[in-house]
Amino acid sequence: MNDTVLNIKDLSVTYHSDMGKVNAVNKISFDIKRGESFGIVGESGCGKSTVALSLMRLFNERHVDLEGEINYQEKNILELSKGDLRALRGNQIAMIFQDPMTSLNPYLKIGLQVAESLMLHKGLSYKDALKEAISLLDSVGIPNPQSRVQQHPHEFSGGMRQRAMIASAISCQPDILIADEPTTALDVITQEQVLKLIKDLQIKNNMSLILITHDLGVVANTCDRVAVMFDGEIVELNTVQEIFNNPQHDYTKALLAAVPRIDRKQARLNSIENSDEQKEISKRTISDTIVVRTENISVTFQDKGFFSKGEKVEAVKNVSLDLHEGEVLGLVGQSGSGKSTFIRACLGIAPMSNESSVIINGTKIEFNDKKQLRAYRKDCQMIFQDPFASLNPRMTVAQIVAEPLINYRIMNRKDADKRVVELLEKVKFNPDWRVRFPHEFSGGQRQRVGIARALALNPKILYCDEPVSALDVSVQADVINLLKDLQAEMNLSMIFISHDLAVVRHIADRIAVMHEGEIV
Repeated sequence: MNDTVLNIKDLSVTYHSDMGKVNAVNKISFDIKRGESFGIVGESGCGKSTVALSLMRLFNERHVDLEGEINYQEKNILELSKGDLRALRGNQIAMIFQDPMTSLNPYLKIGLQVAESLMLHKGLSYKDALKEAISLLDSVGIPNPQSRVQQHPHEFSGGMRQRAMIASAISCQPDILIADEPTTALDVITQEQVLKLIKDLQIKNNMSLILITHDLGVVANTCDRVAVMFDGEIVELNTVQEIFNNPQHDYTKALLAAVPRIDRKQARLNSIENSDEQKEISKRTISDTIVVRTENISVTFQDKGFFSKGEKVEAVKNVSLDLHEGEVLGLVGQSGSGKSTFIRACLGIAPMSNESSVIINGTKIEFNDKKQLRAYRKDCQMIFQDPFASLNPRMTVAQIVAEPLINYRIMNRKDADKRVVELLEKVKFNPDWRVRFPHEFSGGQRQRVGIARALALNPKILYCDEPVSALDVSVQADVINLLKDLQAEMNLSMIFISHDLAVVRHIADRIAVMHEGEIV
């Protein structure tokens, strides 16, 4: 009996753009067995996500050429009609997308979005589908699902949005689940819970899993086989044990060497380009001077759910922290613990209580004073968690990175373009791509643009909200090393939010742990 559920043969994907044709995937072939967990790893831009989109033909095919075969149930998906594709998507083959904020409809309530596939493919009424949606949200670890189904995506944390996406994807118990970076936004505890949930569902339904990720630890613990992609091609394909214990290709060896380890703190992380050398990290000192002091930061939101009574939700509760000059303060905690809300409050983006205060270099920031606030934000920049939502889709990369330089009148547009090139090179982003728009890049590439923008004004303080969570391990190593070098060069201070304890160990001098809005 043939246990192959999906067969990919000589798949090639070519994009059409103003810059010409771009061959994103070049004649790759592999099989997926029933009940198997198959991982695809590689650097940002190597073609991983393009492969995932190809399997369900989620392209504007006027601008994309698809060649080869994707065979499912003796049918080539590349030859299916639009009607057959609609019956396939979300029902027999489902997908968890990399960016939950942009893949969830901001205007629709979470409950309806999870229930949609059940109504479409299973014929359930809205009432019955909503009951099932509540059960699904509960199964992926979202608290108070009865009220959460009436909320919108912006009312969820990044991790909870991703869990809602997972609930939607598994709703119809598909034969194949494609997971494109499904745990990128999740803390390690929730990550383990979600992966265990997916594995349990896989065993229960004899479901096949295609896991696309830059997290090699997730692959090691989840997958049976793994394909390593580089520049649109599969350079190595083997069992997980063979790939990790006996890698054959030089690129695979370099990729494994770049992974940060929680049991060992290196002065400098390995990168793909310099995997055999350990350049000395720039020396830096931590001053006794306190550059940021937060006192009793509290943030309260009004619960406006349909079933709620308008209760107040305390997202952050009386958090007081000090950040020293030249220091990296790591902030860790589960998704929804208040880490991102705390940072946003520090910048005046989230509403604080009257008793809360942010003191910069001994001066209390009056957030109602526009002149003082503008000066403060020049010296304190932020790298956001969601690289797509934080980048203007109507602006080119060059315009995005140059925007703070123009806004603060640091330099004219001609000089700003030179500075843009320098910044993009620093974050390992091809400066020739600066004429393109954010939607043309992978999640990791978009995050590098966001980091370049944050560095444009040479800030003294950097608030980093999961800045490397969307990056593959090699670029992650480059960015962490870059941030360390910038500390010494610019005497930079940082508050660094992450759910990856290995990353925090390598970059942070002190660590604060948040739980349910409080420092514990």
